[in-house]
Amino acid sequence: MNTANPLDHSRPIRWDRTLVDPAKRAFLDHLEGLLTALETRKRRRKPEDHRRFQATLQALVADLLAASWDDPTRWLVYGRRTSDYPGESRYRSPLVSYQAVCDVADLLVQTKLADGELGFYDRSHHGGMVNVGRRSRIRATDALLALATSHGLSPASIAIAPASETILLRGPKEVRGKPGPLEEYEDTEETLKFRETLDRVNALLEATSVTLDNQATAGAQLQPAREDDEEPLPTDRTAQRLYRVFNDGSFDRGGRFYGWWQGLKKEGRQRFRINGEPVIELDFSGMHPRLCYALDGQPLSPEVDPYAIPGLEGADTRDLVKRGFNQLLNGTEETANAPPGCAEQLPPGMRWHQLMARIEDHHRSIGHWLRCRRGLDLQAIDAGIAEQVLSFLAHKGIPCLPVHDSFIVARRHEDRLGETMMLAWHGQIRKHGGNPGVPPIKGWSSPEIAQRVTLRVAS
Repeated sequence: MNTANPLDHSRPIRWDRTLVDPAKRAFLDHLEGLLTALETRKRRRKPEDHRRFQATLQALVADLLAASWDDPTRWLVYGRRTSDYPGESRYRSPLVSYQAVCDVADLLVQTKLADGELGFYDRSHHGGMVNVGRRSRIRATDALLALATSHGLSPASIAIAPASETILLRGPKEVRGKPGPLEEYEDTEETLKFRETLDRVNALLEATSVTLDNQATAGAQLQPAREDDEEPLPTDRTAQRLYRVFNDGSFDRGGRFYGWWQGLKKEGRQRFRINGEPVIELDFSGMHPRLCYALDGQPLSPEVDPYAIPGLEGADTRDLVKRGFNQLLNGTEETANAPPGCAEQLPPGMRWHQLMARIEDHHRSIGHWLRCRRGLDLQAIDAGIAEQVLSFLAHKGIPCLPVHDSFIVARRHEDRLGETMMLAWHGQIRKHGGNPGVPPIKGWSSPEIAQRVTLRVAS
């Protein structure tokens, strides 16, 4: 029996949403009138407090609409403590404040334009646990959706505020399996360069049409985050741009790029249209184990599959080996439990710890990479490769959608994409003192094109 709490189907609220439809002013004015009619305030808000109320209303309602149009069952998580809104933040408009958030959320619930669940914190024993809590949740009702639609708003009416932060720094994880909290930071020459490069890439993406054909719209399913990536995947299609996430409070850890298309399964992405053209997706095969070997100066041959363990053949078992390797790469000695659903897929008579032992033995020559949370070090390198690919293609006017170790472009740019991926791989591996070898790339439209590009790079 599924005992999952529906409130767990949630994501943190995004305070960088805005409405861009010409009808937004009439919609927001009407909405503000509905809310303030319920208030029992004796005095009108001061001008500055009124600006805070309006800015918070627009941001909250925009994200409620975005979340509900994407998935009506999803809740938004928000804070109701003054400590959740400490002074200025690069991740939140300065007009969004604790009092304005509480006022707007409560009034939306009172008018039945939103469902709300207040958070709690219980220091007593609760089902064998201590200090149990849940943050407040809110989601749009059909009434809010109907009101927005009656004013001519649609998913295309929602955008990301131009000044929103695209370089995010997360601190160390506080809860296993969850991303670390966002941390404030002072800009440096390095972060300014990151943002400048991303601005150029995003300028091209925002001027690009990315659509799904009718088949994909009906069948493009969402997928969970990968085992080596705990960042919540964007799921709505209102943000036609990328942002980067660094981890562990360091700009040397992580740094991957995120966009909404990463929340679609590969078969859905294959039916994308970029400016009306069919696409192709090329990806590095077995990227992280290959990075380990290449950085150690012993690159694997393109014919070698790092996830193929003797005696554990088969597509299903290969997927288990891949998930096990990712766990070894991103975990510690204490990380020993099978990921959800994996224990049932093991070969008869095999336990998860036995599979892990087989993987470690097979890759004993790179054992120093395993069980010591070095996955984020590799993410920094794969993000560096992605940055080079995106930056170069943007310079050539070629829109590219990254999915960590794979890249999507209009099909006519297949040669240029493959060549750029190979050169970026070579550049990053050599930068870190390794031997790049020949990176195997999958997804080519024909062996002839793959051979032609490989020979061109080698020469």
